[in-house]
Amino acid sequence: MRVGICSLGCRVNIYESEFVEGLLKNHGYEIVSFDEIADVYIINTCTVTNSSDSKSKKMIRQAIKRNPDACVVAMGCFIAANKDIEIPGLDILIGNNDKTKVPELIEEWFKNKEKRKINVLFFLSFANIILLIIYLYPSIFPSLNSSSTSKTKGKRYHHF
Repeated sequence: MRVGICSLGCRVNIYESEFVEGLLKNHGYEIVSFDEIADVYIINTCTVTNSSDSKSKKMIRQAIKRNPDACVVAMGCFIAANKDIEIPGLDILIGNNDKTKVPELIEEWFKNKEKRKINVLFFLSFANIILLIIYLYPSIFPSLNSSSTSKTKGKRYHHF
């Protein structure tokens, strides 16, 4: 899996981002430029000034826009100070004390995402199969035959 990391603010954030990069490499992740299409984006945020708050939110939104299907992780001081932040597409929030858990949290997110995806796809597939059966074998469903249609101005309409 490809991961792009963006580190904002002080040297401590840079060191922490390098540490997280090492953890991810040890878990088999490929580190790519933050500007590339990736499966995961990590933004190590800063909150020293109002402009650093804005920059943190801007980088989060850029990651979401670049790949809406990616897992977007925000960690660091901005997140610690804004624990209740809600940005659609921001998937994982990590405070300053839990940065060592990044690989496990990403893996957990993808496991849960895939389960949801499979369930939605199964539901859609099941619905499509039922509609196909109704269309191909209308005699199986007598309530959907001509008695359930009405003529309005010469046109037939099915009632579902």
